[in-house]
Amino acid sequence: MIICNIRENMRNLSKTIPLLPLAVFFIIALDYRLSTQLFPEYHLYDIKRILEVVLLLYGGLYLLISFRGRYAWLELYNRFPDKVRLIILSIFALGIFSALLAPVPRMALLTVAQFFLIFCFMLFIAMKRVTIGVLADRFIIFIVILGVAVYEIVYFSGYLSTLLTSDKFNYFLGFVNSRFLAQYQGWALPLVTLPIFLVTGKRPLIRKGITGLTYVIASLFWAIAIMNACRGMFLGLLVAGIFTGLVFQRASKHWLIVQIQVITIGFIFYLLFTLITPHTINVAGKILNTESVFQRFTLWKHTIYLIFTHPLLGVGPMHLCYYPNPIATHPHNSLLQIASEWGLPVLLLVLILSIYGLISWLKKFNYKTLSNTEISNRVIPIALTASLITASCHSLFSGILIMPMSQVMLGVVVGWMLGVYYAGQKEHVLKHRLVAEVIFSLFICLAMIEIIWGVIPEVFFLRPLEIKWVLDHRIGNEPLLFHPNFWIQGWIY
Repeated sequence: MIICNIRENMRNLSKTIPLLPLAVFFIIALDYRLSTQLFPEYHLYDIKRILEVVLLLYGGLYLLISFRGRYAWLELYNRFPDKVRLIILSIFALGIFSALLAPVPRMALLTVAQFFLIFCFMLFIAMKRVTIGVLADRFIIFIVILGVAVYEIVYFSGYLSTLLTSDKFNYFLGFVNSRFLAQYQGWALPLVTLPIFLVTGKRPLIRKGITGLTYVIASLFWAIAIMNACRGMFLGLLVAGIFTGLVFQRASKHWLIVQIQVITIGFIFYLLFTLITPHTINVAGKILNTESVFQRFTLWKHTIYLIFTHPLLGVGPMHLCYYPNPIATHPHNSLLQIASEWGLPVLLLVLILSIYGLISWLKKFNYKTLSNTEISNRVIPIALTASLITASCHSLFSGILIMPMSQVMLGVVVGWMLGVYYAGQKEHVLKHRLVAEVIFSLFICLAMIEIIWGVIPEVFFLRPLEIKWVLDHRIGNEPLLFHPNFWIQGWIY
């Protein structure tokens, strides 16, 4: 019996191997020193994009060569209601039409293919959760915590080195902009405490060790978030906390208490860091700074003008960076970005899909259904809801839909939610399996070819092209900042 259990556990553990590239992505992307060693002469932002592209291509390749994986993906997709599948197909069809009519179709089609592969990656994560079960939960949690721990080690080792040298510390170390770090943290902070709730059945020594280590990791991550002082992230986390408290009520009490605890400890850590560092960041001043708010109003006005002039199909995916403005290549608002680039019909379809998905999720996971379950089964839906609400709110003031780390986290969180939602449900018989597999494989091949075709002309010459762009667009001696979009130099020309 023991041998059979060991074999079963090893068999299940081997099923998590396809998720290992996700762990590799987070390790390399969040360790800037390792990133620059593996990709010398590349900008940190470009490295994260390259890693994301490789991860998406891996997901597509896995679905092409794995018969079981491809069938499980299609079977899971077949569980979606007919109207949901129709909406998804309509979004991508309209996106293709918009891309073909855009001034630079290659870059527009690159965005459509990228989001198609992100969608495939979502269902890849969901499919693994459905087929493996709770072991997938634990493995994904391990990957998320591993990424956070790697970043903290790099972050605070850099922090200590600045204390010894009296240099000025970069409070968003490894990221081009403080907002890009905050976008990643907004997804991850609601998830980072999950191990505390999943060790209830372990031996006391193991339980105390995992719980203590998780408190330290989560609190230090909050200290970094406070030092980063991103208003959009704080607002998103606040809305998520209120939302979970109102929707899940008593079922979320324990989870919310733990969040308050790690926030408090994180704030104490932050105070200690400010006492010993020679260069502290003015968190209150950064939060109260209104300059970026007025810049967003100007940017939103520019974006709304493009919506009015291109209401049906938009200006083309990624094509806000084709129409120059002095502020940014994207509107720092997810709704305006979809409406301006993909068109108002796509925005309407996305909103319908999002509202339907949230209602369906809350019908299955609410205070009534979760109150009578064990805490280990209760907190994962609550934490995933908080993560998605945080990012959704934050996306109204930031470029979450564009940045590579945020896109990967979008695939992980939404895919994980789909897997939890459909776990345990009866499988749907896949009709016309051969036809479905052929069409799906064709779509994946086309998307992968488009991704490769879209990045190959630049990827091997990114740095020279970026420098050339700076020299060509410099006005006098004024410094010219990069405006990131797909690459660190985001303007399409």
